[in-house]
Amino acid sequence: RMVEPRCGQIVEIHDTASIIKWLFIKIGFAKQEQFLVIYLNQNRCILNHQVLFVGTVDRSLIHPRDIIREASIVGAMKVVFVHNHPSGTMSPSRSDIEATTVLIRACRLVGVEVYDHLIVSQSNYISLRFQLPELFIE
Repeated sequence: RMVEPRCGQIVEIHDTASIIKWLFIKIGFAKQEQFLVIYLNQNRCILNHQVLFVGTVDRSLIHPRDIIREASIVGAMKVVFVHNHPSGTMSPSRSDIEATTVLIRACRLVGVEVYDHLIVSQSNYISLRFQLPELFIE
């Protein structure tokens, strides 16, 4: 709890390293796949964060409407998606890429920018923005 950003606390996300330790602790050790969304304002300060979906060992169900609803409630201009791979594999799966593509399109329709999609394990992470930048180009 000590490293967890608190809602209302000004925490700026200027680089992934500033939150990655918290994400390792928050969902990196989970036995089931979890999908967390971090809601940011225009200056990349955290407005809210929540685990929205918990799946099976290798899959979670993601509904864009839940992400967009919360973004509207908190006034988010940007979001960061994070999910864990309990297996420890750091390669994005085909379904990870497809889900990210769908979520980016849905968020764009309502003016919310997807800042990144991170995949974490117990001690490692990857950024889809840097691995697959073409997903994030309009």
